Amino acid sequence: MKYKNEAEIMRALGIDTWRHLSKEKAVKFAAMMPDMDTEVAMKIVEQFPEFRKFATDAFGAVEKAHEATLADGRHSLDQVYQTLRENRVIFERELHRGDLT
Repeated sequence: MKYKNEAEIMRALGIDTWRHLSKEKAVKFAAMMPDMDTEVAMKIVEQFPEFRKFATDAFGAVEKAHEATLADGRHSLDQVYQTLRENRVIFERELHRGDLT
């Protein structure tokens, strides 16, 4: 759906004035932006001097969460590699046993 005016956007957000735009609704508003007419979106954003700061802070939080996820993934991958190295040592030791048939 392409939102063509402010009234449609406010209706979708469940607000009757922009003063009722809570942080949660601001996140929903940001998610709706690709479905808005560009001029309408810009007109709305101009009404909120704090929107830019909010968006920057929100994306900063997403970036930190993404970095933490990547760091955890690297740690997990390091553990997998260590386990594979240990298994290789065990297999090599077992293969060099003289009592194998």
